[in-house]
Amino acid sequence: MKLNAVTLLVFLTIVATVIMTAAGQENESMDISLAPPEAVPEPEVLDETEVLPDTEMSLVSSEILSRSAVSEDFANLKEADSLMRLASDNLMERGFEPLTGDENFFGIVETYRVMMDDGEIVQQTMTLEVQDYISADRRDLGALVRVRLETEDGCKEDYTFNLVAPCGNFDRVIEYQAVQTSIRDTTTGAMAARLEMVETNSWGSCMLQELKKCASPCVNALVTCPKTGWSAYLGCLAVRCGGCFVAKAACCTCNCKWWCKWAVGCCRR
Repeated sequence: MKLNAVTLLVFLTIVATVIMTAAGQENESMDISLAPPEAVPEPEVLDETEVLPDTEMSLVSSEILSRSAVSEDFANLKEADSLMRLASDNLMERGFEPLTGDENFFGIVETYRVMMDDGEIVQQTMTLEVQDYISADRRDLGALVRVRLETEDGCKEDYTFNLVAPCGNFDRVIEYQAVQTSIRDTTTGAMAARLEMVETNSWGSCMLQELKKCASPCVNALVTCPKTGWSAYLGCLAVRCGGCFVAKAACCTCNCKWWCKWAVGCCRR
């Protein structure tokens, strides 16, 4: 009987030890499962000042135009401006139709000051206006665009053109510029104006390349801005790229005449 009691005591001791060991292991397992996961590194914070526009310009004012104002302005320009009318007609001749909803217009006016080499401070204004067009098969995204540079003393440069994103691909932008040239009438000898659309790699391709030189948030915007239409895309870039958008848009518009070249450069020619 004593032997049985001793045996039973030993057995119970062993069982208790096993239970306590198992409990410890369970608690250890629970502690591991409840421990916070290894921290995931935060994405790299991009330095917004890592690249600055290649200009000494300082922004005086910036105004995003109401879409109704841009719509009305375009309607008037198509009546009064032969190059605007030509550019619009050319899009429609190639199977595009104008989109007239408020969301299909964008306009911005930016005024900035630039210091000349002699220390004189001169003010310039850039106006960008866009209207969306779309192809008949709803695949190609087109736009009628006008950019104007002007100074306080009356110097002015207008650039009127069409942009086309084939199958909505903005990286394959095609551009047609509305130009006016002078030709001599072989019969009378008199000079006459000739209007024509010329395919060119100019403002659109220039902007897409030049904005890559801006700060990283602007470079990111080239990818993340909505590409539902040119007005939405350029409007988004204008807001997210800020002053660098102004500098690059002006630079891509300038035709290298002295009055705009010294202020913003001439990127596209």
